[in-house]
Amino acid sequence: GANGNDHSGEKSGGEAGFWSSGDMQLLVCDMLRFIAKDLNNYDNICGIQIVNESEFANNAKRQERYYAAAINLIREHDKDIPIVISDGWWPDQWVKWVQSNQGEGQSLGVVVDHHCYRCFSDVR
Repeated sequence: GANGNDHSGEKSGGEAGFWSSGDMQLLVCDMLRFIAKDLNNYDNICGIQIVNESEFANNAKRQERYYAAAINLIREHDKDIPIVISDGWWPDQWVKWVQSNQGEGQSLGVVVDHHCYRCFSDVR
């Protein structure tokens, strides 16, 4: 999974194996290419999410490479569909990444997905 927690969709023993497997990332990129091509003519698709709830990474080079590759592959088939990326539990990091990659006055059409879990906060 993209994170090692119980809610990642698989029992991984606490390891986010997706980020250490180039083969898995390539496989998902191939799937995303197929999805973008297959759904291109549908007008009721609101976006394509390329990963859900990625693990936190202070040095996010692997995530950055995967996000860039996935975005480019989707854009080969659909220039307009919103692409959803995970905030990796650090929204500001990914907002800045999107801004630095889209250029002044341009838009990558990327949405940074943030899940707020109040049950894990100290706020009462």
